[in-house]
Amino acid sequence: SELTEEIAVGEGFLVQANEEASFAINKTATETRSADNGSLQINVANAKHSDVAYVSFNEGVGLNKISHQNTNIPMVYVPVEGENYSIAYMNANVEEIPFAFEAKTMGSYKISVEAQNCEFSTMTLIDRFTGIETNLLFEDYSFIAKSSDNSDRFILRLSRATTNLEEEHFAYITNNA
Repeated sequence: SELTEEIAVGEGFLVQANEEASFAINKTATETRSADNGSLQINVANAKHSDVAYVSFNEGVGLNKISHQNTNIPMVYVPVEGENYSIAYMNANVEEIPFAFEAKTMGSYKISVEAQNCEFSTMTLIDRFTGIETNLLFEDYSFIAKSSDNSDRFILRLSRATTNLEEEHFAYITNNA
């Protein structure tokens, strides 16, 4: 079959052929650029291994999470409508992102989140198992996990920085007061 859709800059595609086939790429340049609404990089690590998942606030098609060849490597992914993504696309105004974590081996783990081209006043990680809330803007979250833990353990709550002057507090002092 022939694919005639345009592939945007920074996007890719995967082709799986069941038989011998030819593949042609038409190199037609376009000058369309959309605004970059930013992204988050969710990192999970133990002493030996790490994994990452991404949330993009731009338009696009997600990339499903594929299991690691090494069964000891922890996995982090973003579940959306029954699918598990290593790259998930979400609305720029989303305030809560559930993400899944599978420890694979018992041990100490650390979660960090990096925001790229977007600013938040808070990025609060909620551990539903312990109830601990951590603002990942100021510190990473360290915890103990085992392979039998519920994978839907974490939620990331986002709060964007406000620029509305009515929400800021001002003080005015005169000599008479």
